[in-house]
Amino acid sequence: MKIVCFRHFEKASECHSPFCKTLDDLGVDYYVFWDGHQIHYRHRLWLYFIEWPRLLFLAFLRTCWYLFGKKKYDFVVAWTHLELLPTVLLKKFLFMKHPPVVLSGFIFTPRRSTLRHCIRYTYFRWLLNQLDFVIVHSRKEQKDYTQLFGFEDHQFVFVPFGTHVNILPKDENREPFIFSAGRSGRDYPLLMDAMEGLPYSLHVACDSFCPQKHPANVTVLDHCFNSDYLRELTDSELVVIPLEAENISAGQMVLIESMALGKTVIITRTETTEDYAIHNETAFLVERGDKKALQDAIRFFMEHPEERRRIGENARRVFNERFSMEAYTQHLHTLLETQREA
Repeated sequence: MKIVCFRHFEKASECHSPFCKTLDDLGVDYYVFWDGHQIHYRHRLWLYFIEWPRLLFLAFLRTCWYLFGKKKYDFVVAWTHLELLPTVLLKKFLFMKHPPVVLSGFIFTPRRSTLRHCIRYTYFRWLLNQLDFVIVHSRKEQKDYTQLFGFEDHQFVFVPFGTHVNILPKDENREPFIFSAGRSGRDYPLLMDAMEGLPYSLHVACDSFCPQKHPANVTVLDHCFNSDYLRELTDSELVVIPLEAENISAGQMVLIESMALGKTVIITRTETTEDYAIHNETAFLVERGDKKALQDAIRFFMEHPEERRRIGENARRVFNERFSMEAYTQHLHTLLETQREA
């Protein structure tokens, strides 16, 4: 099997990453496009007029390389829809049927503006209809998107999210603190209320969360990415992920990165988080909007380090088995082989 992958968020120096190493071990012939470019932005205009056009331009050049090159591929896999757009347009214009095109990690979030929502829905319905299948990271999304876009059952395929985490030594000299991070679907107002009156420090890494008022024991970390984020996650005693959204994949990345580091995570119970966490075994689930349950869970785990160690050890083991990059790559390989033989 020959596949070509768009992974712009990884660096060329990572060609021996767990993703590539696993493909090598599986005997897959592959080519990976990457440039190590992380899309970070403070204003939407920067995203629309700088980041997206750059990504589209690179994707167009790379699409021409593999569509018209001598080597033929069995699959094209990308992690953003923009990188697949040139492939879809060129294949449609030239009446090409091969190679099959796969989008991994699709999430569709409604917009408050009716006009914006209709435009996005129309675009994605057209684009997804051109793809051979789409990978989603929760069973609920698999079911919901099938109904929303009106496609056949096989169009959306559930594959657990996977990642690689660089393990750092913990800085034992830092004062103990709780950590929370991420922007998608978060319920930070609930977390702020829960922290009120608790004798613990909370660090929140989220560039879109800048409340005018928050408890004195809360520190908001702006522009906390990559190594800074990993340092905070590594040094924390406990991770809390409060979720407001329940219909989309939210909090998964922070959850499984925390699991990789052997952290106990308190996370809101949703259908999507239950695909990744087992209550009181690999994480601790609390009901959405329940301030008292969240507050009680924080207090309990901060006062019982042996329980944090128990859940953390279970979490690390399950991460290695199901949510590591090696596990994800094996899942992807199995899926592509099944589709090729169908």
